Amino acid sequence: MAIVEDTREVREGLAALINGTRGFICLSSYYSMEAALAGLSRQQPDVILTDIGLPGMSGIDGIEILRERYPQVPVLALTVYDNDDKIFNALCAGASGYLLKNTPPHDSSNQLKK
Repeated sequence: MAIVEDTREVREGLAALINGTRGFICLSSYYSMEAALAGLSRQQPDVILTDIGLPGMSGIDGIEILRERYPQVPVLALTVYDNDDKIFNALCAGASGYLLKNTPPHDSSNQLKK
């Protein structure tokens, strides 16, 4: 997996979460779409997770380029925006789906017990 996220704490936290999950490895992380487009040519991930609201080239514009270059790689949009237009635009650009940054992690202790 590769991550494109401009906020260092979020980027590093996601990488740690992914690397700490059995069967998943974060191959690379980038602070901008421009850096990702340059770096991904060296090592292609199985999934790309990208923020929508990046400085410079937006995540939405980057999704279009990523889908052209790597049509077989799913791209997930990561966003703080609970905004139908931005999410819709990301999906129209080729995102396979989206995740809201404020979604709480799964807590198996909260599952109903029979």
